[in-house]
Amino acid sequence: MKIDTNKWSEFQIGGKNGLFEIINGKGITKTEIINHPGKILAIQSGSENNGCIGFIDEQYCHEHGYHIQYEPALTVARSGSSGHITYQEKPFVVGDSAKILKCKYNLTPNQFLFIKTLLMQIKNKYSYNN
Repeated sequence: MKIDTNKWSEFQIGGKNGLFEIINGKGITKTEIINHPGKILAIQSGSENNGCIGFIDEQYCHEHGYHIQYEPALTVARSGSSGHITYQEKPFVVGDSAKILKCKYNLTPNQFLFIKTLLMQIKNKYSYNN
């Protein structure tokens, strides 16, 4: 299949004209996950297991002001595997070592994965070395 790229152009990730709203994570710890197990994915900055460090209780997250992302979204690692992008389909929260890229538009899973691939290609541009 040939893809016509003639109409492709640059796009912004965040900001007023960006594709995504950027949401900061809060300090979810492994101890909280152990003490309050549940069904909500807890995502941090790791590149293994799609960034998942465990599952935490939904009510506990609400009580502590953690943002639960119910719609599919991307996450970006801020530390550790800095710049690593993950795609999350199921409800999740992120710790303070990651950010949520919440899309302002309805995207299909394949569109999310395509954007993830693009962002992963340029992550070295924004590494600590550059």
